[in-house]
Formats: sequence, C-alpha cells, structure tokens
Amino acid sequence: MTYKIWKNQEQVEHYARRRYKTVDQRWVSNREMYLVNQLFQKYQLKGTILDVPSGFGRFNKLLNNYGTVYAADLNHFAVLYYNEKVCENPPAIEARAEDLPFDDNNFSGVFCFRLLQHIHNSNERVAILKEFNRVSSEWVVASFYVSSWLHSIQRAIVKKPAKITMITKSQLMQEAQTAGLQLHSMHSVLPGLHAHRICLFYMLSPF
Repeated sequence: MTYKIWKNQEQVEHYARRRYKTVDQRWVSNREMYLVNQLFQKYQLKGTILDVPSGFGRFNKLLNNYGTVYAADLNHFAVLYYNEKVCENPPAIEARAEDLPFDDNNFSGVFCFRLLQHIHNSNERVAILKEFNRVSSEWVVASFYVSSWLHSIQRAIVKKPAKITMITKSQLMQEAQTAGLQLHSMHSVLPGLHAHRICLFYMLSPF
C-alpha cells in the first residue's frame, strides 16, 4: 500500500500553501468544503470524529463545528505539522488507516478524504473500510473517485498513467457491504465534470 510521503516538515508547509492556490483548485476545494458541511448538517453527524489521514489539517476547522476532532496520519512530518500549526489538543498521532490504534467503537464517526482513490487494490480498500467500521460507532464519511461513461471515454482517448483508481458505483457498494457498511448517500463534487464523490455510510455489522 502506498501513500504520499513528505520527507520533512518544510514539504508539508509548502504543500499546504500551494495545493489549493490556483483558481481552479480553490474552486474544487471550496466545493468540497461546502458539500462536507452540508452533509454534516443534513444528516446531523456529530460527536467524536477521527480524521484520517489528516494531512495538513484542511478540514480541522470545519469538523470542529460538529464535535471533537482526533487526527491520524501515516506521515511523521504531517503529524508534526498538524500538532504545531493546526491543533495540539487532542494531538494527532502516527497511524496507518488499515491498522488504527483505537478501541472498537471509539469514535462517533470516521472522516476519510482523498485517500481511497490512491489505494489500487480492492482488498486493501476493504481492509481500510473494515477498520473504519471497527473504530466508529455510527457513521463513516469517505471520498472515492467513481467512474462514469464520460470518464471511461476520456480515459480511452487520453492515455495516462493510472495514478488514480476509479471504481464503479456497484463496486463501491459491494466493497462497502463486504466491510460491513451501507452506502447511504453519494454527492458529486462537480457533477458531470469530476469523478470525485463524497459518500456517507452507516454500519451494517461490527468488525
């Protein structure tokens, strides 16, 4: 399993400053923030929230409106940055998404943004979702890249290395069910233009 690896804290700071600096990326980021906020409001998601991977803490302020936010990330320097620049109480910890050092049902919900499209193996995605199910008592919010006929045509015409894994909606539902989760709602970041989807799951069974 591979993740984006920052090699020092300066790289995290540089990424945080520049990742959403351009007009188009600010537009996408603002749209993502809006949809996440609407999702939490509409379905009254609140309580203790695990943000994993927390990255540079982009969603910390928003999530804090709905409860106490705990953060976890595989990258050592992301955790240092988070604790120094974003929030130190409770402090972020180093942890892998598929092996979280928390008790069963430790959180009300898990928030996972822009990770699973980088996991290219179905069994590995299921393992992560099972772990989210295990540590959450109520819900999971996670984002995926869900393919459509438009993206299939685009990929057929424009050949690019597969850095992002797109899955079908039926595949997403099957993987979620295998992990003991049920897809409750799915929201497109940019309908018709972008494959990114924000999904809300509820528990089918504990793991």
